[in-house]
Amino acid sequence: MQVPMARRIALLLTAALAACDAGVTSTGFAGGNTATVRFVNATPSGVDVASAGTVATGNGGLAFGTASSCVVTDASAPDITVRTGGTGNVVAGFPASFSAGGKFTVVAYVDAGGITRFASFATNTFTPGNGQGGLKVFDAATGTGSFDVYVNPPGSALGTASATNLSSGASTGFFNVTAGSQQVRLTNAGTQTITFDAGSLALGAGRNYVLVIGPPSAGTSVLQSALVPAC
Repeated sequence: MQVPMARRIALLLTAALAACDAGVTSTGFAGGNTATVRFVNATPSGVDVASAGTVATGNGGLAFGTASSCVVTDASAPDITVRTGGTGNVVAGFPASFSAGGKFTVVAYVDAGGITRFASFATNTFTPGNGQGGLKVFDAATGTGSFDVYVNPPGSALGTASATNLSSGASTGFFNVTAGSQQVRLTNAGTQTITFDAGSLALGAGRNYVLVIGPPSAGTSVLQSALVPAC
């Protein structure tokens, strides 16, 4: 039986309204259930980051301290995979879900047992003070003891620690840092004996950053670091 034109139009409108009620958004994810993710490699091996099975330009061959672009993904079922560089071999352990509407920095690092781990940090939960940026420090090095973190204008005395007793595989909370050029130094916990100087870092007002402290590169004994702006 042929359906009258008016009836067909009504059916199409009903289907469209049902789709809206289901929460289908222009991003293709249901219910606006998205998260924005930036990946950082703190392992000694190069990796590729794929989204929906595709490695976008700039997300392949990421060496230590290199970050991917900001990727929008389904928060409840992320389609992001991290692969051994140049292969299709997926590195297990990438977070299985994120908070909807959140922005995250995910760091891959190698633990004391030689296993690749992933640390995930929500970066939109901290609001820097006026004229300041937010900084979180993550220790991706192993076997280095605990550190205190000092952030000061370049060349100044250490003063008071911004964070204390940072251990391997752990992070500080976000804390305020005056925007502009700031020198970040680590000392042995409870002392002012400088163990590592990350140098002068440029921090923008109103922005959050994760500073990743990594193990020495092969053949060296000096820690490495990478400053990663939040998405």
